[in-house]
Amino acid sequence: VNYKEVSHKIESLEWDGNNIIGRAKILDTPNGKLVKALLDGGVQIGVSSRGMGSVVHKEGIDYIADDFILN
Repeated sequence: VNYKEVSHKIESLEWDGNNIIGRAKILDTPNGKLVKALLDGGVQIGVSSRGMGSVVHKEGIDYIADDFILN
């Protein structure tokens, strides 16, 4: 993590079916203030994540196996 670039702190992540739902706190840092201004202006903010795990192939469809770990 490059602490000079931090804008938020992840407070929770949980599975909701095939989706992961999370909550983040916008911090009072230069980048946090930028994110807050964008949100206040109606901009939709996107996030990305990384994970590792196996893929199971069943009946022509690839599925994420139970060993998936969100990094």
